[in-house]
Amino acid sequence: MNPLTDFIQTTLYPALFDRANMAFPELGLKQYRGGWATPCKLDGTQSHPYRQDKSVITRNHPTRILEQGGDSKDLLSYWMERNNQTSTFEAVCSLCSAIGIQAPERQTSEEWEKFKAEIETRERHLSAMRKALHTTEQGAQVIDYLKQSRGYTEQYITKLIEWGIGVITPEIASQMGDAIPRSLQMDKHLLAIPYRNRDRLLGFTFRDVTGSLGGGDKYRFTFGLAKKANLFGLSGLRLTGNKEKDRTLTIVEGQLDALHAQLEGLENVVATGGVNISTEALTEAKKMGVERVVLILDTEDTPEKNAQRDKDRAKALRTIHSAGLEGFIVTLPSDDGAKTDVDSYLNTHTIEELEAVIEGNESAALFIYRLIEEEALAKFQAQKQQDKWDERNVSDFRKAVLAHLSDPITRPIDRDLIYKQVSDFSSGTITATALQEEAEAIIAVENAKRQTEETKRIMEQASTLAKAGKPEEALELVSKELPKLREINRDKEFSKYLNTPPFGQFANLNGGTETPYYFWDRKNENPEQLILPSGALSIIAAPTSHGKSTMLRNLALHTAKNGAEGAVLYFTLEESLDNLKIQFATLNSAPSLPFISNNYFKTIQAYKLRKSLEYFAHTGDLNQTLREVETQLQLFEETLWNTGRLRLYFMERPESNHLIDVISYLCKQIKVKAVFVDYIQKLHKAGYRNNRREELGEISQDFESLALKYGIPIVMGAQVNREALSPLEIANQNIGDSSNIEWGASVIVMLWNSDFKALPKSQLWEADPDKKRSPDQTLIESRGLTLGEKGKMFALLSKNRGGAVGLSSVWTYETAKGIITDTTQPSAKGINATSGAYFQTAPETPITTPIQTKIKSSEELPF
Repeated sequence: MNPLTDFIQTTLYPALFDRANMAFPELGLKQYRGGWATPCKLDGTQSHPYRQDKSVITRNHPTRILEQGGDSKDLLSYWMERNNQTSTFEAVCSLCSAIGIQAPERQTSEEWEKFKAEIETRERHLSAMRKALHTTEQGAQVIDYLKQSRGYTEQYITKLIEWGIGVITPEIASQMGDAIPRSLQMDKHLLAIPYRNRDRLLGFTFRDVTGSLGGGDKYRFTFGLAKKANLFGLSGLRLTGNKEKDRTLTIVEGQLDALHAQLEGLENVVATGGVNISTEALTEAKKMGVERVVLILDTEDTPEKNAQRDKDRAKALRTIHSAGLEGFIVTLPSDDGAKTDVDSYLNTHTIEELEAVIEGNESAALFIYRLIEEEALAKFQAQKQQDKWDERNVSDFRKAVLAHLSDPITRPIDRDLIYKQVSDFSSGTITATALQEEAEAIIAVENAKRQTEETKRIMEQASTLAKAGKPEEALELVSKELPKLREINRDKEFSKYLNTPPFGQFANLNGGTETPYYFWDRKNENPEQLILPSGALSIIAAPTSHGKSTMLRNLALHTAKNGAEGAVLYFTLEESLDNLKIQFATLNSAPSLPFISNNYFKTIQAYKLRKSLEYFAHTGDLNQTLREVETQLQLFEETLWNTGRLRLYFMERPESNHLIDVISYLCKQIKVKAVFVDYIQKLHKAGYRNNRREELGEISQDFESLALKYGIPIVMGAQVNREALSPLEIANQNIGDSSNIEWGASVIVMLWNSDFKALPKSQLWEADPDKKRSPDQTLIESRGLTLGEKGKMFALLSKNRGGAVGLSSVWTYETAKGIITDTTQPSAKGINATSGAYFQTAPETPITTPIQTKIKSSEELPF
C-alpha cells in the first residue's frame, strides 16, 4: 500500500472520527454513542428544525458521512469538496492541521486516487447486491437459507440486511467482470458478504447456500481480495470507550461468526477466514493499537478433530506472539458434543454468556503447557505398570516443560503457575522449587543469548543507515528498538523492585482510600471528604513550588499508615532516592520532633548529625541528641520500611510504558493498596511521535486503565501552567502541557500555596485591601488565606466523579516540616484534627517476610 494511502487509513480516519466536529464546525456535529449527528444536510443547509440526525458519521462506517435519504461521501473527499481543494496530499495536510495531528511527509496521491476509485466501484456493486436481495429469486433463496439452515431469527436477519449483506446475480456478476472467480457457481454461491477492513470495502465473500458443497468449496472470494493480510471486520477505532478493553482483539474463524457477535453487541471482534492467521494481518491490527488477541476456534465433534484443532490453536498462538502481541485462547463449550462455532453458539446463548466465556480465557503459555501435560499423560497411561512414572517419561516431560518455560511466549506470571501445576501433576516427583531453579538458570542463558543476537542485528542495521548518510534514521531505529531489547531480560530488570519473594496475586480493593482532608461549600456546610478512589486515577495539581510533591508525600504516608493491608508504592522522577527517604523520615518524625525542618541532605549521616545539633540547640538537653533522632528514624525503618508498607523508587527511565510495566509487575507479586507518581509531565511514551498534548492525555488514560485493571488508587502530581494567576483562576485546563490529562482522572485537586501572591495579570484577585472583594475572594480570606503570608494551602476540588465538585478548603501548611493538615475536619466524623495527629504510628504487621536488619547505636540506616 502507498504510504499516503496507509496514513489516511491507519492515522487520519481514526483521528478524524474522534474529532469530526473540529473538521466540520459549520455542521454543528454532536457526538452520541454511535458516532456523530447533525441537523444539516451535506451542503450545509438546515433540514427539518426538529431533526437532529439528518447527516451522520457512524461507527459502522467511520470513514464516511451519510445524509439520510441523500448521498454518502468519504470524509476526505467531503473535506476537499467543502474547501475547494484538488490535491489529495494538500487536503490531507490541511485536514491534519484542523484536527490537530501531525501531517505526513510529502507523498504522491495517484495511488490513493486509484484505491479510492476501486472502493467506490465496489460500493456501487454492493448497493446493487443489497437491492437484489429483496427483488430477485436468488435473494429469496438467501433469506430462506438464513432462516432454515442457519437458524437465524427474523430480528437477526433484519440486522444482517441492515448491516449490508447481499446476493450475487448473473447481472451483477457480469458488471463485476474479472473480479468474479471462475470457480464461483452461480446457482450455489449466492450469499454475498462485503469484506470490510477499517471500513474499506476490499472485496466480497460468496457462500454456498445449498448445503451441497463442503470444506473449502463453500466459499469463493473476489479476485485480488487480500484476505490473509486483512482481518475481516477490523475497525481500529476505540469502539468501547474503554482504552484498556480496546487493546484486546477477539479473533474468530468465520465471517458469519464475527458478524453475529458484532451485531449482537460484542465489540472488537474480527474473522480470519480459517484456522490460520497471517503475520501481516496481525501487524495491521497492531498499528491500530491492539496489544492482546483472544482466539476462538471452532469446537469439533470428535476427540480426534479437537486434538488437531489444539495443534492449530498452538500454531496460531505462536504466530500471534511472533507478531509482538499477547495471545489468549478460548474453547467454546459444546452442550451436546456437536461442532460449535460462535455463530451457532449465539443461536442458543446470549451475548452476555459469550462474553463470560471470553473473560475466562487462558494464556497462550498455559494452553501450550496443558498440551504438554496431555501428551505426558498419554505416555503414562500407555505404560504397562501405571503405579509410578517411568524414568524416561519423567525425563522427557521435564525437558519439554523446561523448553516451554524458557520460551519467550511464557510470561513470568505463567511460569509461577506452571511450577505449581508441574509439581501437582507429577505428584511431587518434580518439585516446584527444583524446577524453578533449573528453569531460571536456562532462562538467564537464553535471554542473554537472545539479547546479544538482537542487539547485534539492530546495531548492524543502524550502522548501515549511518554509513548511508542517514544518522537520524539510525538514531530513531536504536531509540525505537532499545526498550524491546531491555524487555528481553524483563525478569532480571523488574525483580530489582522486589525486596521479598513473590507473594502471590491478590483480589482488587473496593471503594477507596479515605484521607484526613475535607472540602466545603460556600456556606461552610456539607463537607466532602477527599477519597482516593480504587480503580481510578487522581491528580494533585499545583504551580511550581506550591506543594504538590509535599501533598503527595502526606497522602502516601497517611495511606501507608492507615491500617489497611498492602504496600504503598511511591515513584519520583525528579528527586534522588536518598532525598526521598529523608523527606518521608522527616515527615514521619515531625510530630515527635516538632523543630525539625525538612531540608535536603546528601547522606543519612549528615541528616542525623544536623538533626541532633538542632535538637540540642532547641532543648539544651545533652541526653536527647543523636539517640532521639535515631529512635525516630529506626521507628520509621521498622514500621514502614522493613515491613514493606512504604516502598520508594527513583525512576531513571522517564518512559510511561516502562513505569506501567514496573507497577504491573509489582501488583502481580505483592498486595498493593495505592500508587503515587511525582509527576506526570516528567513522563514520555516510548516511540510516541504525535504532539505532546495528546501524548500526555494518552499517558493519563493509560494510568487510569492500570488503576482499573488492579483495582487500586493511582495518584499523580501535575504541574499547573502560568495561566493560573491566582487561587481563583486555577482550573483543570491550567494543567501544564495538556488539559487532556484530566480526561483519565476521576479526582483532581488544585493547590495554591499562600506564600505566593497573585500574579500581576490576575483580574479576579484584588490585592488592595481598601477595594471591594469578590464573593469568592471574601470566602477564601474568611477561611484564613492571605496571599503573601506563609502557613496556608488553598485547595480546590475541581473534579470528583460521583461526588460534589467546585468545593474548596484552606489547610495549614507547615513548609519547614512538610506537613499539610486539615484543621477544619468535621468533629461529627470523630477524626482528630490536631496537627500531625494522623502521623502517629499504629501497630503494623509486615506484608512480606524480609530479612530484617536491626540498628545498633549510630550505625548507618540500611536503606
